[in-house]
Amino acid sequence: MNPTEQFLGTILVNLIIGVYVYGQLTQRVKDLSSWSKKHDSNLDEHGRLLLNHEGRISHFEGLKNVKFGGG
Repeated sequence: MNPTEQFLGTILVNLIIGVYVYGQLTQRVKDLSSWSKKHDSNLDEHGRLLLNHEGRISHFEGLKNVKFGGG
């Protein structure tokens, strides 16, 4: 095999490896992005539930005339 063929073969192999690595990294970024969106959605839902819970507690405190803060 002459040096030119060896050089072109090396370039081709490196190009194939680069394309494969790029594809793997792109897929992982997509997976992470999807997970992050789901996580944000879960946090929003928990925030909504917390506000609902606080509202119900405040309602019962008002009904029972509970003073908050000991003052």
